[in-house]
Amino acid sequence: MITLDQLLASRDARVEHQMELAEKFPRASLICLTVMLPGPVKRDWRSLAIAHAGIDALHAVFGGHGSGMDTPCSAACHSERAQRVEESHLLFSEERDLETGFEAYFVVDVPVLEAKRLCCQIEDSHPLGRLMDIDVLRSPIGSGMTEGSGMTSPVSRTEIGLPERRCLLCDKPARECMRAHTHTREELEDKILSMLEATLTIRPAKGEDLKDIMAVLDAARGIMRASGNMDQWTGGYPSEEVVLNDIRLGNGYAVLQGQRIVAYFAFIASPEPTYAKIYQGQWLEDTLPYHVVHRIGSYPQVRGVFKTIMDWCFARDNNIRIDTHRDNHIMQHVILKYGFRYCGIIYLASGDERLAYQKLHNMQRFMHILHNNMQFSAKY
Repeated sequence: MITLDQLLASRDARVEHQMELAEKFPRASLICLTVMLPGPVKRDWRSLAIAHAGIDALHAVFGGHGSGMDTPCSAACHSERAQRVEESHLLFSEERDLETGFEAYFVVDVPVLEAKRLCCQIEDSHPLGRLMDIDVLRSPIGSGMTEGSGMTSPVSRTEIGLPERRCLLCDKPARECMRAHTHTREELEDKILSMLEATLTIRPAKGEDLKDIMAVLDAARGIMRASGNMDQWTGGYPSEEVVLNDIRLGNGYAVLQGQRIVAYFAFIASPEPTYAKIYQGQWLEDTLPYHVVHRIGSYPQVRGVFKTIMDWCFARDNNIRIDTHRDNHIMQHVILKYGFRYCGIIYLASGDERLAYQKLHNMQRFMHILHNNMQFSAKY
């Protein structure tokens, strides 16, 4: 939680750093990216996701290597970035991961009004752009002053013929709603969460994704251990070989937020051998083809992953089965919350038990198909 004094001090430090960059690059345009997040917490999974998306968008426009996404950058990476910068409009970039909020700085050799126009395009068209505050600042020399004098001055949207920014929740100017406290923090946070969830995308996993996927699965294993689930995913499971086999068979899928892999799962067509027998219960329906979802893992900071995965799966099959460990209470909760029904116990090839669930997306449709199949069988 950040206090008001800390927030004000961080703003002063940001202005001072902007002046340092303006003096170092007196004839260039300076861009400063921050995240607009309500409440006293300014650094969490939401702010980092928004900041990284903004960094990638700025690099896409002005050139450069893109966000590191929490990945340490080697000397080779720095060398590659330098080569890319020489071929682009980007003279300098810097990222600052602070408790008072993520900050990113870009210096570009683009006229200041054109730089502002390009940044406003990001704010207005990017799925998370309305959560980004991308200031374009004139250096003192660019403002007609002598080097080392005066303050950097921000370029306003009205200078390039654009209206001021609108509120996230209504069509009023954002400044008016902020001053009048028109909306509650809870309303704003709900809106931000829905915007972030909407940026999750799914694509088939590729062999070159392996390192990122294994990092995701390691993080998911850490969530299990932290919540008291000590016996699931042991002995190196899921191994690289298991994931590569998923990919080879076309069953492995990566969930991305922007360009970063934040989750993984396997989506596999029936039959699943370990589902042939179920104990202490029964499947909701056991005659029609189905898909099974295995090996779901995600970073703990990213929300909405399970729903995104299941929405994607049910767009491809109305009959889905899934299982989980008895001690995985987090997974049990999200499975039931999504509408799955507990069906009974299945046993893995290793002999370990799992709790099994099934959901039929359209029960009436399935019952109609089942009824027709039964009539057909009886007739012939």
